[in-house]
Amino acid sequence: MATQTLNVRSQPSTFGDITGSLTQGDSVCGSRVVSTLKGGTYTACGATSSTWVTFGKAARYVAATCMRALKG
Repeated sequence: MATQTLNVRSQPSTFGDITGSLTQGDSVCGSRVVSTLKGGTYTACGATSSTWVTFGKAARYVAATCMRALKG
């Protein structure tokens, strides 16, 4: 679930095209965590990281520091 409004990107990098956004309370299904150094690190939601969460058939990426897992 997103903890604030954050960009959805086309690749796990701050250089990836912004393809949409998630806002607080949005959920994504079938996501997995991927680690990458491509594009360097980012600072989001009060933390610095190079870890991204990917979801969707078109492989969209969001900053992992802004997400939390839900059991369901």
